[in-house]
Amino acid sequence: MKLPADRRLFRALQFAMLLVSVVLAGPFLAAEDNAALEIVRHCMTKDQTNWQQARNYTYLKRSEEKELYSNGGVKSTETKTVDVSILYGERYRRLVRKNDKPLDPGDEEKEQARLNKFVQERQNESEQDKAKRLAKVERERQKQREFLREVPDAFVFKQLADELIDGRPVFVIEGTPKPGYTPQLDEAKILKRVRAKFWIDKSEYQWIKTEAEILDTVSFGLFLIRIEKGSRFEFEQARINNEIWLPKHQHQVMYGRLGLIKRVHVDVDSVETSYKKFTANSKIVSIDAK
Repeated sequence: MKLPADRRLFRALQFAMLLVSVVLAGPFLAAEDNAALEIVRHCMTKDQTNWQQARNYTYLKRSEEKELYSNGGVKSTETKTVDVSILYGERYRRLVRKNDKPLDPGDEEKEQARLNKFVQERQNESEQDKAKRLAKVERERQKQREFLREVPDAFVFKQLADELIDGRPVFVIEGTPKPGYTPQLDEAKILKRVRAKFWIDKSEYQWIKTEAEILDTVSFGLFLIRIEKGSRFEFEQARINNEIWLPKHQHQVMYGRLGLIKRVHVDVDSVETSYKKFTANSKIVSIDAK
């Protein structure tokens, strides 16, 4: 069953989810002592390394998307499993299952046609065109994190009692919007409306879990897209191949509006599995979704 929610709004809400998730890079910056400053420098270095290495991993992502009524009842549900691979130097997402079943012939034909077009366009590109394409991909990837430089100024942080997660000691940090903070980037506006909590591994200085809530409505694109109060986000990461921490579970309950009329209330639960490190010899011609 296809969700009737406007996809542009849904993508915007998911982008907000991304913004919230990487706020974790600054949880100790409000502390004044030198020890805490060294901790955060270490943490930010680790996070940057993760982000660079993540481009070398393929994985499967299963998402259950629910459109909800205003009272929280479920209007419609759809599950999708996407194979996230690396083709010609960039990420390629191919739908492999819908509602936990193999694609029907029509959908499979569309996915294969889209893959064939993608491959043919890149097989025939010149070295100059390839360099331009990959440079554009990298610019867009970097743009997703531009607002991070504003994080230290956006929050007041409080360190809570340490906890254990899966037997690992973690720092627990609570962050609230800093009064008087003025965002420089449009995407950073959401930081003024976020209350967050972070669980950060004490031995590796990697974030394990993040929870956040939107405290007030935030608008993007001249108020065309609004993310409303009460939207909440949860993220978890896991250690992969003893070298990197990558997402394993995400849950978002999002309230939004497109313009003055279109309202969207969705619940999205996603699980990432089957991480594999990409090698230059990897090829994907077809995908068997079992």
